[in-house]
Amino acid sequence: MKYLVSLLLCLCTTLAAQRELSGVVVDAASGEPLSFVNVFLKNDQSIGVLTNEYGEYRINLSEEQMADELVFSLLSYETHYFALQDLPPTQSVYNLQMSTSFVALEEVVVLSDLGLRQIVQRAIDAIPENYGTEDYLLRGYFRKYDIDDGAYSQVTEAMVSIRDQPYSTANSKEKPRAWVDHFRRSDYTGNAREMFQTNKSKQTILLGDYAGLANSARMNAVHWLSIIFTEEGMGNMTYVQRGEYLDGKDTLIRIQYGIDFDESELNASAAKAISSFISGELLINKSDYAILRNTQGDAGKQFYKDAIYQKIGDKYFVKQLKSIRKFNYNELTQTHFSNTLFYATEVISDKKAVRKAKKGKRIDPEAKVEEVTVAYDPNFWDRNEILLSIPAPEAMDRELSQLRSLREQFLENARRVKRDTMKK
Repeated sequence: MKYLVSLLLCLCTTLAAQRELSGVVVDAASGEPLSFVNVFLKNDQSIGVLTNEYGEYRINLSEEQMADELVFSLLSYETHYFALQDLPPTQSVYNLQMSTSFVALEEVVVLSDLGLRQIVQRAIDAIPENYGTEDYLLRGYFRKYDIDDGAYSQVTEAMVSIRDQPYSTANSKEKPRAWVDHFRRSDYTGNAREMFQTNKSKQTILLGDYAGLANSARMNAVHWLSIIFTEEGMGNMTYVQRGEYLDGKDTLIRIQYGIDFDESELNASAAKAISSFISGELLINKSDYAILRNTQGDAGKQFYKDAIYQKIGDKYFVKQLKSIRKFNYNELTQTHFSNTLFYATEVISDKKAVRKAKKGKRIDPEAKVEEVTVAYDPNFWDRNEILLSIPAPEAMDRELSQLRSLREQFLENARRVKRDTMKK
């Protein structure tokens, strides 16, 4: 009994010593929130989180860790170091404005549309050389939430493994192999058409658009327009130079692209209606002509896709894929909104390691998401670091759990699928 009391006192002391620090990270120039900023301890980088889609982070630290420095790191932004000991004892919020790490070149040659077109084409031609190895495994976190008529209707989450080959022209048409390691979904409470309901979608949706339009590099293109119309599509696209910068030893160039409406047969109203679907921006490394980032569409409108790539060794791999879609239907009286995220947590490129890598349930391209038979494991999700790093919007958790707790929903959906499978 005395030992138990001592243990409880020790535990309480440890918990009391934990200090929660939270804040919001934004772009210093635009004030826009920055998602997926790495926030970690300088001397123990295993302790860290990511900002969510609103630029918010929350991290718990011990008194000993409060003597360390907190590091904020994001592609194309200056790494920021904050000495935690400078934080007043009563302060629990630390907000940050991050500035770009790009050093604008003093003398920039403004390229013509033709010159920019040649850079883009060269980047496309270099895709098979720059992306992927002979055989690699990409592990990541998938999340998709749906909003029907302004109310959250469902959330689906999974940990998946994707095995793929380099992004060559021939290989990009082949479907990657994929497995579900962990899976859970809430009840569906919306009223959208069946085609919009995540649980009615094919299981390949769990790849987070890895083999779809968001990851256009895999299709050897920069936009779906050039995929559909090939040379004609590229010919109808326009390019504008948005800046050229030094990033370490590399020179990066930002290129905005769109469609040349003067060359198309669309009238002004039609052109305006589809402009957000056929515009975007590229970030290209002129050292090896790799596409580091490709955004398509407008996040504030009906269509938006964002692909970010990371370099490991001498090859590039997907780091983050994000897709936002909004549809109006029933004579524009109803709306359906979806937000899809895929975030790579591990890249395995060694051939032996790929073969030995653990895989879960093979994804069936013809089956629906509601037929996934992977059991819901509360213990895994409760301690999932990614879930802590990228929390879902609080409004979603609140609205989806109004009828039943989310855990009850996840468990019951997993049991139902198991029962239905056994009946077959």
